[in-house]
Amino acid sequence: MQKIAFITAAIIGAASFTPAVADDATGKSAISAEISTTGVGVDYIYGISPNLHLRASVNGGQLSYDFEGDDNNGQEGDELQYEGDLNLFSIGGTADWYPTGGWFRLSAGLFFSDNNASGSATCESASGSCEFGDDGEEFNRQQLGTVEADVEFNPIAPYVGVGFGNPLKKQGWGFSGDIGLLIQGSADVELRSQGDCSAVPPFNIDCTAERDAALEEEEREIEEDVKALQAYPVINLALTYRF
Repeated sequence: MQKIAFITAAIIGAASFTPAVADDATGKSAISAEISTTGVGVDYIYGISPNLHLRASVNGGQLSYDFEGDDNNGQEGDELQYEGDLNLFSIGGTADWYPTGGWFRLSAGLFFSDNNASGSATCESASGSCEFGDDGEEFNRQQLGTVEADVEFNPIAPYVGVGFGNPLKKQGWGFSGDIGLLIQGSADVELRSQGDCSAVPPFNIDCTAERDAALEEEEREIEEDVKALQAYPVINLALTYRF
């Protein structure tokens, strides 16, 4: 977080010492509509100086996903099948610095992010049992029931990136784009089983404890699987209009 704040301050500081270009964007404003890996969204852009613009953004959307659990026992086909939705929402602002006053920009900012995933898993194995947890332990359909999953990330997410397009350079329509990273931190995974150990013979007095332990193991596996999303890739294209 401190590094992102330093980068943002550096961009603003550097912009204040950058020579002004002929087409002064100071006091100008623009809007944009965009589609990106953070959903669809809108921006409001305001020119602080010819080389420094501030951008307020809001984005949101939903994507469906499905995957199967890890194979920890070497038996293919007995993994849980997960499916659900990736819910995207972020609102915040960035400082865009144009080093030469042209089309290339460096960006840094801060967002409130409510990116999360929700879903469920069921045992679809032909044998009627599925592995669950690190040890590959088998549970039948009634013991597991439906496994509900929630994945959440840090609500405060710094952003760094580069982009092209200067929406304040001239009046009218234009295009712009960005490539960057939204630093949303480690995932917090929670799993819940709706199964019933007591209803299925042979009765196992340790079933509930073993299943709860397997739930914790599966949570750690999923947290490891989604580590790549700690720095969520942002790619967007926008249609802009300067008033």
